[in-house]
Amino acid sequence: MYEPDAVWTAARDIRPHLPQLVGPGWEDVDGEIGRLLDQVDAGQNADDTAVLVALRRHERAREWLAERLGQSLESLRSYSEVPGISSPIVTTTYVCPTSAHYTWHRPFVGVPIPLCPSHKVRLVLAEPG
Repeated sequence: MYEPDAVWTAARDIRPHLPQLVGPGWEDVDGEIGRLLDQVDAGQNADDTAVLVALRRHERAREWLAERLGQSLESLRSYSEVPGISSPIVTTTYVCPTSAHYTWHRPFVGVPIPLCPSHKVRLVLAEPG
């Protein structure tokens, strides 16, 4: 249904938004996703559908996930570049230094860098590329 790499990327990207998307009990969902990402990072055979199941139990998280996973295909079908000179929007990306399965994008300068909810350590600037 979805490419496993797209699911794992979405799993990393949704984690900072879980408190707003899931509400009470978001820590349990985050822990479940974190354990799955730990398996992937360790080279173990993890089932990406477990991420989908964990997030589909929560309506707002399910909608976020559907938009994220469907975004690339839909945007290719409907995208047309605005005339003139354009450049990509760049955000500063931070990751957990313990394991890179928690990713956070700083929306603008001045927003404090959060702690990784799994390891309780300050996020660090991601390596470019």
